[in-house]
Amino acid sequence: YPTVSDSDVLLKSILETGYSAALRPQEIRHLKIEDIDFAGRKLFIERSKGVKDRIVPIGDTALRWIKTYITEVRPTYTCDSSERTVYLAIKAKQRFRHRGIAEFVRFRLKKHGYPTVSLHQLRASAATHMVESGMDISYVQRILGHTALRTTQTYVQIDQVALKAKLASVHPRSQFETRRHKQ
Repeated sequence: YPTVSDSDVLLKSILETGYSAALRPQEIRHLKIEDIDFAGRKLFIERSKGVKDRIVPIGDTALRWIKTYITEVRPTYTCDSSERTVYLAIKAKQRFRHRGIAEFVRFRLKKHGYPTVSLHQLRASAATHMVESGMDISYVQRILGHTALRTTQTYVQIDQVALKAKLASVHPRSQFETRRHKQ
């Protein structure tokens, strides 16, 4: 089996966390170890945009990668034992600078030959996939931490063909027409 570098574990953990919880890059950067509730499968996002706190669910895959990173990689790169930020820059051995996580992700993806994706694109994709999978947009709004539904709608890019199919399957008139044709 190929060995996975510390940088790759860090990358995978950041990507899984960002996508699973639809986080802003700065929310990933400021996430602290005590903000993670492994048993409850949720994250406490402190003082995010608009200086608002919120709690968001996070998936098992992301939690496994976070745990792997925290237990196997992070201890090697911690200079200050009082540092509680989850993600640390490997070379600097301290918390990432303002745009450091975005630069790290872009560099590692490029190194492996993947198309670069921004953490904001990952957040928008997560929101879109939640809605496409049937989640009510008001729930997505709460997960993203948006005050206005209009802001959430700009994140969600629904394919028009999929939207028409979904509408046809759930609209009361469509269901009535389907039952009438079966009789």
